[in-house]
Amino acid sequence: MCGMGLFLASNEVDCVTKPMQVDKFLLLTDPGQINIFQISVDTGEVRALTNKYEWPYPTALAFDPSQNYLYYFDIKKLVIMRTSLDGTVSTALPNVTNALGSDITSLAIDSENQVLFYVDYIVQKISAMNLLNGSSVTIYSRAGSRPRTVVLDTSNRLLYWSDCEKNTIERGSKSDLNTSRTVIVANLNACAMTFAIDFQNETIFWADASGTIEKAMLDGTARSVVYQDPNAAFTGLALDAQFIYIAASNKRQIQKIDRNTKQLSNLTKILFTQPFALLYYPADSPPAVKSASVGSTPSSDSSPVSLTPSSADSSGSSTLTPVTIIIVASVISGAAVLIAVVVTVGFVVAKRRRAASRKNSPPVVIVNPHPYETLNGDRRDGSDPRVFSNEPSYATEILSPRYLSIKYPSGRHSILPPPYEDGREYAIIE
Repeated sequence: MCGMGLFLASNEVDCVTKPMQVDKFLLLTDPGQINIFQISVDTGEVRALTNKYEWPYPTALAFDPSQNYLYYFDIKKLVIMRTSLDGTVSTALPNVTNALGSDITSLAIDSENQVLFYVDYIVQKISAMNLLNGSSVTIYSRAGSRPRTVVLDTSNRLLYWSDCEKNTIERGSKSDLNTSRTVIVANLNACAMTFAIDFQNETIFWADASGTIEKAMLDGTARSVVYQDPNAAFTGLALDAQFIYIAASNKRQIQKIDRNTKQLSNLTKILFTQPFALLYYPADSPPAVKSASVGSTPSSDSSPVSLTPSSADSSGSSTLTPVTIIIVASVISGAAVLIAVVVTVGFVVAKRRRAASRKNSPPVVIVNPHPYETLNGDRRDGSDPRVFSNEPSYATEILSPRYLSIKYPSGRHSILPPPYEDGREYAIIE
């Protein structure tokens, strides 16, 4: 029997993918289902795009239609992967994660220049990778900032990002975010976990951690609330001309909101496990000429990020152009990176100490927020564990501060993002 969205091959043994040949669709990562899905925006039909053997745990996602490649972050392997749309060819990109732990929460691709932008939430930086030679460079890292999501405007050479430390949405020249940054939306209710831009109408839509979806013009004016659900843990948001498509880690269906009537409805009938990143294809194309609102960003940036290999450097290393920008950016970002490393080391040491202290103690119960799964364990007071279904399951590892890996006796795996339960401590159950 094949998994959700897969088809039995003619040999009646293997399971294969069959991407839909449609003009417009959504792409969704679901680490709980261990797959990436293609969803028809017209019918809600769902197709899986990776099959069987490697079992990816995908979170952040980008799509390069010029090459028909998907890029995703595997939260278990801690590596950015590149795979063909039909899942037949899959390659791990050069390692970009920090030895002390990384969590790539967002990806954006410049197809024309073959540059992949990525956000490391733990290390608190935005970086760019040259896909031609695999080299990377940090383009944004500031003390007191924690980037979460990035959106690329290739026509105007701009990068937009949300900051979970300052609760802002900002933008800057993609060749030098440290000195060209401009805050376009401030005083958010909570961190903008995901956002998308309607470039044609110069409007940005975002979903924050409080369960609120808002919109504003690209200059920050005309801000208004579109939808609210305090119980939703939004992880993905995408747009077309008529609908806002939303994914939430604690909602099992992809939903859509009519942009005119604000009416909410379900797009899919299939129940996902942990919907995460959500993309719409074809993406809205930014205007080729800067508009008045976008023009507030310094106009001195007339060149895109350049990460092509230098003929004088046989090692394949790369730099941004001009070189002086990198020197200045490195000096500015040095202190922030040092602080991030110290904080991360502290977290790792503290986690190991807590783990050591539990060796001779009863396990701590792990409460599962999803009623269709079970997590067994004992409370410290010795009472019975909280059980939600007949299938037992066990936490096998803590992948990062934001995810918990679950292994079932049946062999199925699941990854749970927060929120779990307020005030509850989580531990590995052996």
